[in-house]
Amino acid sequence: MQTAVTVLSLALTIGVLWPLAAQDPSPSIWDGVYTAAQAERGRIVHVNHCSECHHEDLSGGEGPALAGNSFMVKWETHSVERLFHKIRDTMPSVGNDDVSESQKLDSVAYILQQNGFPAGNTELTSTAPTLGSLRIVPKGGPAPARAGALVRAIGCVQEASANQWVLTQSTDPAVTTLDPLTAEDKESAAAAAPGTQTIQLLSAFPSPAGLKGQKALAKGLLIKMPTGLRINVMSLEPLSPDCGK
Repeated sequence: MQTAVTVLSLALTIGVLWPLAAQDPSPSIWDGVYTAAQAERGRIVHVNHCSECHHEDLSGGEGPALAGNSFMVKWETHSVERLFHKIRDTMPSVGNDDVSESQKLDSVAYILQQNGFPAGNTELTSTAPTLGSLRIVPKGGPAPARAGALVRAIGCVQEASANQWVLTQSTDPAVTTLDPLTAEDKESAAAAAPGTQTIQLLSAFPSPAGLKGQKALAKGLLIKMPTGLRINVMSLEPLSPDCGK
């Protein structure tokens, strides 16, 4: 009897917990993370404080575009929190203190609206614990890195021909930032499995000669050519002296 009760209890527990475990606790940016009223307030903020640099249609001028392909090239896969912090801490470049934090958050809602992300029933707040987990991604999920995006790739540094350097066995380019790697990030990158790409490294300085045969992480702007992928290198960091590790 005790065994039967134990089995029944276990079955009931699994039955209760399984639906919870199957759910993703983090909301998607496509679930509606701001309200239409908040986006309208953000539009007014943009017109009054941002349009001089970014234009009223967010197409960009002195400042970068805040909507469309150019925006997605820079921000795809990044968090809404990162976008908010960028605006909160650095914009507008003149009169930053004239715009409150809540107004800047409203402007984020407007930017999301103008990039096709839907409105919902709850306003975006800076204290929301999920703000950092909200990723700016297309509805179908992250797409391959776009040409012009800042990317990272991990592979083996080799000299294809005189002063022509490549990453062999490279991972697919992934959108990244210029933030320095933490010790944990570097350890994780060093353990990355070999990929199948061969990526040409452009404008690598200083010369990668000292890294020949080593596993390294390249960051730079992605160039897509009919003959293959290239990275205009902004940094090249050694990960392991042995490409097989």
